[in-house]
Amino acid sequence: MDRRRVVIRSVPLVAAAVAALLASAGAQATSAGDNGLIVFEAGTENGTGTQLFTIKPDGSDIRQITQVQPSPMAKQPGASKPDWSPDGRTIVFNENTCQVALIDADGSNLREVPAEPAPVAGGVDLCETNPTFSADGRSLIYERFDLVTGSAETWIMSLDGSDKRLVTDACPNGGYPSPDGMRFACFGPAGELLVADMDGTDAGPILPGRGFGPRFDWAPDGRALMITTNQRPDEGANVATVAPDGSDLRFLTDYDPELGALAMSYSPDGTSVLFRLTQVDPDVEERLFLHALARAAADGSGVEQLTDFSVNLPGLDGVAFETGQYPQFDWGVAPTE
Repeated sequence: MDRRRVVIRSVPLVAAAVAALLASAGAQATSAGDNGLIVFEAGTENGTGTQLFTIKPDGSDIRQITQVQPSPMAKQPGASKPDWSPDGRTIVFNENTCQVALIDADGSNLREVPAEPAPVAGGVDLCETNPTFSADGRSLIYERFDLVTGSAETWIMSLDGSDKRLVTDACPNGGYPSPDGMRFACFGPAGELLVADMDGTDAGPILPGRGFGPRFDWAPDGRALMITTNQRPDEGANVATVAPDGSDLRFLTDYDPELGALAMSYSPDGTSVLFRLTQVDPDVEERLFLHALARAAADGSGVEQLTDFSVNLPGLDGVAFETGQYPQFDWGVAPTE
């Protein structure tokens, strides 16, 4: 098949996505430790919406761990936006876009985090989405989206849904904490990548004026962020790293314009990165584009393609991958006794 380039979204397009609830944006902070399972979201073909799956780092042993009943009213029906707890035992995710939930790594013990009451009695005016664990695993950072006013802010709450409080309104899609818990990264209102102190102050843009892909991740040691951006103007997307202060931009991939790479997650031991490859064929529908999951050393060397190029990612029978959803992958630590 003739491979064509995947062009990264421009800054104006990212800003438009922010205004539309930023349903496709997300990230996580990989906790340091031994490498465990990878969790990801994928749409099913049997009418059960998007669900969560785990996969081993070598691309084997794919298992579905959620059976969330999809709501036809949800922007993304089913289970989505997973993030591992720092101890590798629990996954936080969204049920039907706006309900935060927790589940054990084996798919047991599903529990919903009590939602904030809507301002209008009986109404569904607030959406709590894009959840991620705090660095110590004791709190959840999330996006609080007001469906009436259209405003979105970064909030934090306890695991039981109590003590909800505003962190900052500078980040409309939630914040993602550094491994030491001192800072967080987020996309700003115009799609710029920001790093701020954990109390929401001292927010500064990283690589201003540059367009970014919808996924990024903190390195386990906190010294770098893995991002997706263009290496050269008007060319395809590639995976890069950058220091939290915006210095030391380094590209890990250098694919030609006929192939795009999208950052997914660092490995917990910091030695590997996970990313997605995408081919675009102008002669077929977007839903038939081909994707593959790939892994490389943290410096970009030794790229290993974990799955064949397929409409389904990562090639599981009965799972249909939708290109526009930018599914979230997160590499968890191996739980310790």
